[in-house]
Amino acid sequence: MKYIAYAAIPLMVASLSTQAATIEQVSKQVQKLNQRIADSEQKFRINGFASFGITMSDEEFAYNGINDDVNFRRNTKAGIQMSFNLDNKTSVVTQLVSRGTDDFKTNMEWAYLKHQISSSLTAKVGRIRSPFYMLSEYLDVGYAVPWATMPQETYESLSPFSNMDGADLTYSMDIGDMVGTVQVAYGRVDTSTIQLEDVISAGFTLAGDDWQTRLAYSQADTVSQLGGTTLYGDDTNVAGSFASLGATYDPGDIYVAAETTLLEVDGSLSDATSSYGTFGYRMGAWMPHLTVAVTESTDDEDRSIQIASAAATSQGMTLATVIDADGNTFGESATVYKNSLNRNTQRIGIGARWDYSSGVAMKFQYDIITTDDAPGLFGSTTADATAYSTAEGTGSEPDKTNIISFTIDTVF
Repeated sequence: MKYIAYAAIPLMVASLSTQAATIEQVSKQVQKLNQRIADSEQKFRINGFASFGITMSDEEFAYNGINDDVNFRRNTKAGIQMSFNLDNKTSVVTQLVSRGTDDFKTNMEWAYLKHQISSSLTAKVGRIRSPFYMLSEYLDVGYAVPWATMPQETYESLSPFSNMDGADLTYSMDIGDMVGTVQVAYGRVDTSTIQLEDVISAGFTLAGDDWQTRLAYSQADTVSQLGGTTLYGDDTNVAGSFASLGATYDPGDIYVAAETTLLEVDGSLSDATSSYGTFGYRMGAWMPHLTVAVTESTDDEDRSIQIASAAATSQGMTLATVIDADGNTFGESATVYKNSLNRNTQRIGIGARWDYSSGVAMKFQYDIITTDDAPGLFGSTTADATAYSTAEGTGSEPDKTNIISFTIDTVF
C-alpha cells in the first residue's frame, strides 16, 4: 500500500497542475468577457424617460387641448435615447419618442452624428433639436424641469418646429470663473402645412456654478405646404424671426427661472411676445413653486389676411374671400382663423414637486388662466376656434379657465 501511495503522488500533482491551468484559463476568459462588456458599455448607451399624466379643466371649451374631460394623454409620453461611440471623438445619437397627443405614434426625434473636433468645438449633423428656447433640450424630459407642464404660452408657439434637419456647431470657452458657449445652427423643418427653410440660429450661454443665462436669435423663410396657396399674407413665402432671453438660478435651496420671447412673422401669422417667471423653494424632497406667465399677439390690428379657398378647405373651413386690414368684408370662417391667432393671456400657476425616489418625481400643478379680448389658446385648433367663435356670437365665450395637472416623471 505504501508503494501504491507513493506511485499516486505524481498523478495527484499532475491533476492539481491541470486544475490550476484550467482555473487560470477560465479566469482569463472571464477577464476578457468583462473587458468586452465594459468596452460595449462605453461604446453603446441607452437612456430613457417617461411621463404619465392626468389633466383637466373646469371649462367645456378646450384650452390648448384641455377641457373638462379627464385627459390621460396630454402629458403622457415616453422616449428612448441611444448613443453609440464610433471612437473616442465620434458618436451616433438617436432618440425615439411616443406622445399621447400624437396617438402614441413613435417618431424619430433625433438622429445625428456628433464629432468632437477639439476639446472646445463640437459638431452635429442630422436631425437635431431646434435651439430656439432656453430649455429646448428638455422639452420632452419632464423630470428635468419643475413643472407638471411647461409654460404653454411660451413653449407651445413653436412646438411643431421643435426638431430640425441640419447641422450645428457648439464652441465652449472659459471666461474667468464662468463658461461661455456659442451655438450656431442651420437647417430646415417640415410639417404638413408649413415648412421652415434656411433656418439660421445663433445662441450664447454664460454659466456660473449656480446660474446660467442664454440669449438666442433665429430666422427662417416660412413656406406654405398647401399646393401653392397660403394661410398667411400675400405670398406663399414669408420671413419670420424668433428671439429669446432666459436665465436660471439654482444654488440648491431655491430655484428661479425666467424667459421672454419675441416672435415676428410677415403676413397673417401673429407676431407675439411671451414671458414667464418661476420661483421655487426646496424643502427636502419637496419643492413648491409659483409661476407667472403672460403672452400677447402684437399685430392684431395690423395683420393682413388672405385665405385661398384651397387652403381654407384644408383647414376644415369654407372660404374664398380676400381679407385685409383695410376693412374688406370677410366671412365667419376667416374671422375664426384670424381670432385663432390672437393671443392675450395671463397665467398664474401653483405647483409642487416631490422627488419620490432617485429618478422619479411626482408633480401637482394648478393653473389659473385668463384671456382679454382674444381667445388665447382656446383657439389652438380649428375645431376649438370654431366653437369659440360660435360662442362669441352669443356672448357665452369663456375668458378664463382653471387647469389641474398631475404627472409622474421618470428617467432611467
